[in-house]
Amino acid sequence: MEQAKSKTLKIITTNTNFIGRVATTIRNILVPTKIGMNSFLISMKRRAYIKADKILEKVKEVPSKSQREEAERKYNIAYEEYLEAIDKYIMDSIYAKVRTDRATKIEKKALADYYKINTNKSEQYEEYKNKKQLFLLSLDYKVLKASGKKIDEKYEELYALKETKIYRNLLKNYSVRLADNRLISNEKKNGIYMEIFRSLAEYVKEILPLEMKHSKVNKYGKIQGEIDKYNSYLGKLDEKDNLERTIILLNLSRTLFTHSLPMPVIEECFRKIIKRYKNTFNEYYKWKKRKSILND
Repeated sequence: MEQAKSKTLKIITTNTNFIGRVATTIRNILVPTKIGMNSFLISMKRRAYIKADKILEKVKEVPSKSQREEAERKYNIAYEEYLEAIDKYIMDSIYAKVRTDRATKIEKKALADYYKINTNKSEQYEEYKNKKQLFLLSLDYKVLKASGKKIDEKYEELYALKETKIYRNLLKNYSVRLADNRLISNEKKNGIYMEIFRSLAEYVKEILPLEMKHSKVNKYGKIQGEIDKYNSYLGKLDEKDNLERTIILLNLSRTLFTHSLPMPVIEECFRKIIKRYKNTFNEYYKWKKRKSILND
């Protein structure tokens, strides 16, 4: 009897191990296939989106209102389908790669950021909508760049323009929320100001260089010196460097986001910096004054 049980147990264990190995093998085959299919779908939808944008640009000067509206409708559909393809890539491919421990650092971070953005959906839908678009567009661009493939110039230009537009909408949303004193606590206000600083720094680092690269006119000539100075701060910064860099960032925002960040919001941002770096701020201005006297 015991011998029969032992044989049965051995067969079950062997079968379980075999099924486990088969499941792993199938998973290892399906994951790359799924990734390949999703990558192909994204490429297809990206091309359709670029094409729809080109058509939209052409018909902007066309007298026919119905023709313009139709081109805009097709552009919106192409853009939505492109974003949905990237979203599907995250849910299918990246999630599968994280589960099977095949994900890169970029992919692991992407999945974590994706879930973080989605937690804000019910509370602040406009912020969620803008952040999710920024995230999806940025992910596709970074994955494409990491692949080593040549990036299409038109796509890169369109990416920079679209991201800039979304950042403007996001910052405008923050400004509107800050203006409504009845619905927002001081704690939440402070959180929004931190998001403004984060968004500005992110934009200047990731998108502004691409915007400048593809700009048809030299609209950044007046602030080129400040941009170069901002980018000169590298590595681990002390308090004085952080303060100076943040001041430069806010000065840049007055040109880059004139209509998204009203002057009262920028002034309040300056006050937040003064409060945060009070001692450093006093030392900073003493240093600036001494430097000015020496240069005279």
